Amino acid sequence: MVHCASGEHPISKVAGLLRLEKNPDDFAAWESLIKLAEAESAVSPSNLRLVYDGFLAKFPLCFGYWKKYADSALRLEGTEKADEVFERGVTAIQNSIDLWNHYIQFKLDKSDDVDAIRALFERAAQGVGHDFLAHTFWDKYIDFEENRQKSGAHLLAILERIIRIPLHQYARYFEKYSQVSVTRPVNELLEQAEIDRLSSEIASADPMKGDIEQELRQKIHALKSDIYLKTQEIVHKCWAFESEIKRPYFHIKPIDEAQLANWRKYLDFQESVVDSGLADVSSLYVLFERCLVPCALYEEFWLRYARFLIAKGDVDGAKHAYHRASQVFLAAGRTELRLEYAAFEEEHGRIENAGAIYSKLLEHAPGHLETIFKHAHYLRRNFGVEKGEEALSSAIEAVSDEKARGFLVATKARYIHSHKGSVVEARNTFISGLSASAESKYLVLQYFLFELSLPVAVDKDAASYARAAWEVVKSSPTFTEYDKLTLGQKFADYLVEKDENLVSYNNLLAHLNSSYKMPTTEQALIEADGSGNVVSKKRGAPADDAANKIPRVANAATPVMPVAALPAQKPVAYGAYGGGQAAPWGGYGRGW
Repeated sequence: MVHCASGEHPISKVAGLLRLEKNPDDFAAWESLIKLAEAESAVSPSNLRLVYDGFLAKFPLCFGYWKKYADSALRLEGTEKADEVFERGVTAIQNSIDLWNHYIQFKLDKSDDVDAIRALFERAAQGVGHDFLAHTFWDKYIDFEENRQKSGAHLLAILERIIRIPLHQYARYFEKYSQVSVTRPVNELLEQAEIDRLSSEIASADPMKGDIEQELRQKIHALKSDIYLKTQEIVHKCWAFESEIKRPYFHIKPIDEAQLANWRKYLDFQESVVDSGLADVSSLYVLFERCLVPCALYEEFWLRYARFLIAKGDVDGAKHAYHRASQVFLAAGRTELRLEYAAFEEEHGRIENAGAIYSKLLEHAPGHLETIFKHAHYLRRNFGVEKGEEALSSAIEAVSDEKARGFLVATKARYIHSHKGSVVEARNTFISGLSASAESKYLVLQYFLFELSLPVAVDKDAASYARAAWEVVKSSPTFTEYDKLTLGQKFADYLVEKDENLVSYNNLLAHLNSSYKMPTTEQALIEADGSGNVVSKKRGAPADDAANKIPRVANAATPVMPVAALPAQKPVAYGAYGGGQAAPWGGYGRGW
């Protein structure tokens, strides 16, 4: 938060700051505060710095404010301070063409160090040179070499790079290249090995030919024309996406779905171009960074970028992307990226960092089941089985929602069985949990499947415990008749496979046939299933769906733990940085 410097203008009393105390993400309040600080900057320059620093820490992608900050710094504190602000700005938003152009112009106006200026141009080229609309930057670079430095060699080298980049004004640059190339020596147009190859071809075709330079230049130009045509093809394809970008800059308002879809398709296209070898992978980096300016508040694009970087082996880049997303842009309650970030940090040996991410998530989304589950296993892997069990126990005590408690009890019981090997302790965990969460459909189901999964060869009483679990299912009011019929058929299969005789099996079939009725119409099947899916009359399998053979109730040998992705959420307001808290379920344990 911003506090005024001692003895200077009391900006902490203005309405804008009072609003920021309540909501630090209030963009309008920050704007009001900046206007006041600018008006009073001659009296209190340090307050102006505090306000800009606070605002740009929150909204680093607002390139126009970096320019305003640098201009104010130049006016109040001189060239060195302005240079420092520009450096911070282009570090925060490396792909802002406008900000790089302003910074370069500042250097051109204030410095005579040609090497330093060239180095700045090259840094800018790395940041924005592959942007489809980078022509204003390249024009500035060309003008510097052509008119200020009168360096034909440097100019040609720049144009040689540009004709390979799909730019909006690609044709103009190829025309410029053609004009400049005829004035430069042949050895500047092509690598020497390629010049030798072409020269040999010309000599072989006409051994008596003396001066071959003109024909050599024609062949070189033909090669460059091929490059031009390839660039042209990509530009035309890019234009289908570029023409649909209506908001290339950062703003606190949500983006409409058509814009989001366009960015997704554009990234898909650029990935295909890179994979086919028609473009360098750097163009994909640039497009991701461009996308993450207008889409900075959308978790899906940060996830896609981080995964892309990991696939390319760019570990440092992936860490930086995760950090930027989680620390600056995404709401504290957004879980998916942060969980991936924690796993990424743990994988690379940064155990404390991973723990800190989990702790922060649990602070902001304390009932999020996926986080609780993954945190428990993080503790198990790094600090022992008991630590993971303690975390699950604490979560069970803290949770108030009965469905959530049922999921966590089932998770703890399976955890005990898997990692402590104790069937008795796991069973007792299920049974004690059922006494407190008898209405949890998921818990009853997991208890039932747990008992059916145990081998009778190890425990001669296993079938008796399975019968007890079936009695819990039968008496549970949370299951429909259709549910009980489906689970009863599963229990019947269990008895055939594992019981000593068929007495219990035949009794069970008689009970199922007399107590539960299979729905006979399609609508009744849909209603009985409860999921909106049509199910067949044969043991609850999906109707007419050969591709989907997984029954709605998992096999007895497979512990059920649904893990569905969070639904995509649009940011409701910038104050929430991309939306509210993640759903507490996180996809875990829903449906049952």
